[in-house]
Amino acid sequence: MRKGKRIIAAATAAVLIVTGIALPTSSRTVLAAEPEKVTAAVHPGQTPELPEKVTVTTETGVSEEPVAWNLEGVEFDADPFKCVTVTGTIENSDIQAVAEVQIIPENLEYMIDCNNTQSETWKNAVALGADLLNADAADQKKTGTNNWGYSSSVGASGDSVDMTGYGQSDLFNPYQGGWWAHSGADITYKLTLPAGEHQILAGCTGWWSMGRELLLREPQEHPSLITMETESRHMEVRFRNLRWMA
Repeated sequence: MRKGKRIIAAATAAVLIVTGIALPTSSRTVLAAEPEKVTAAVHPGQTPELPEKVTVTTETGVSEEPVAWNLEGVEFDADPFKCVTVTGTIENSDIQAVAEVQIIPENLEYMIDCNNTQSETWKNAVALGADLLNADAADQKKTGTNNWGYSSSVGASGDSVDMTGYGQSDLFNPYQGGWWAHSGADITYKLTLPAGEHQILAGCTGWWSMGRELLLREPQEHPSLITMETESRHMEVRFRNLRWMA
């Protein structure tokens, strides 16, 4: 396995969304209908291949219209799984199109979108990452017959379990939903990896608007333990049998 590969465990970005939103020319009227969604994604620094035409609904019906995208000065180097906005103009009209381009990190080994089995972010990672080890599912329970998944018990808020799912209402946003741990319990995942060096990115979100600050440190006395501290809660993420990169 190549050095520098990445594991992504997101607490679970939109992809490419094209929408006609501006007023049309005098001879055409755009109806305020459900906007068309076109999905795409790129690695950092790459330029996306945006569609040459988009679907536009007018007073005379639905048609495919050419669009000119304004890519000048747009850089596709956002944080992992974030989106970059691109605007365009429908030919021979004042109709504006908007594209949201998701940035997918390179060299992914795992992209686990927690509690989001229909994740569009994971689908983009699969499409762009030939070496993705969880190309079969965005999230799953660890069993004796698979190579990865969560081993924590799942249940409702009042149950005697480790974690509960937070509602996933946006398949395009990896931070919209996920798992939250019960008091004194852990969110645990087990992954099968080859020997070597691996980078880990953990995506964390506060869903209850508590204004918590997040600090990440590696205690010297426990090099296999990462501690995350917030204003009102202490959280630990344990990685076993890992070799830390300098």
